[in-house]
Amino acid sequence: MSDSELLNQQRLFLIRQAIQNAISADKIAQQLKETYIKYIILANAGGIVACLGIEGALVGKSSAAPIIPFSAVACSMWLFLWGLICGGLVVSLERARAVDFSEQQGREALRIIRETGRIVPAVESAFSPIERKGLKHLPIAINSLGLISQLFFFIGAIWGLVRISSMH
Repeated sequence: MSDSELLNQQRLFLIRQAIQNAISADKIAQQLKETYIKYIILANAGGIVACLGIEGALVGKSSAAPIIPFSAVACSMWLFLWGLICGGLVVSLERARAVDFSEQQGREALRIIRETGRIVPAVESAFSPIERKGLKHLPIAINSLGLISQLFFFIGAIWGLVRISSMH
């Protein structure tokens, strides 16, 4: 095998690897998008259940008042809501990071193809120039929001349990 054939084989391997990485990252992005949608559905379902549990108190019916008054769990519900919002943002940012990785791998494949002397199309970025500047900060944002989300859930759960247990 000549040096040029060996070089072409190596380039083909790198192209295949970059394309496989891009496809894999794209699948991850799609799964994260679906997870984000599930978060939204969960939040809406939780809100509906909470409202149904206190609907009598909301419309002023004293006979339909729940066993646990709304005031006992209001702060906890707000904390859970903020935890859910932060969790949804984490999933959304993870999706953006997966799309960025997929795009980088695709551009790498195009670069290698271009080096072989072939003409390849110029592909627009999935992100605007302003979004591109923020991509390098995604890991910090994801980690911070993840910790904040868990903290909100934890504090909300403890607060709610303490308030409910003090009612009985």
